[in-house]
Amino acid sequence: LADLPAPDVVFIGGTKGEMTAVVRAVLARNPAARLCISAIALETLSAAVAALTACGLTAQVTQIAVSRTRPAGGLHLLTANNPIFLIAGNCS
Repeated sequence: LADLPAPDVVFIGGTKGEMTAVVRAVLARNPAARLCISAIALETLSAAVAALTACGLTAQVTQIAVSRTRPAGGLHLLTANNPIFLIAGNCS
């Protein structure tokens, strides 16, 4: 991040277990930066909320359900995929 301009908004899609370090690095560059973290695992959801809270932000979680069609005779059924969580970090 050192060679990039200070971010206004950051989308985080993977941290390899370093969620808090990534959030802190973003906020060090711009304490007013907005963050949006995507997660498909409950552990990642928990880590995101914990990291945002530890950095003084409020976490707002939105769960998105996605389904795809599949043929079933002459009909089309919807088959659910894994839910996706979007976690937004907001100043308290």
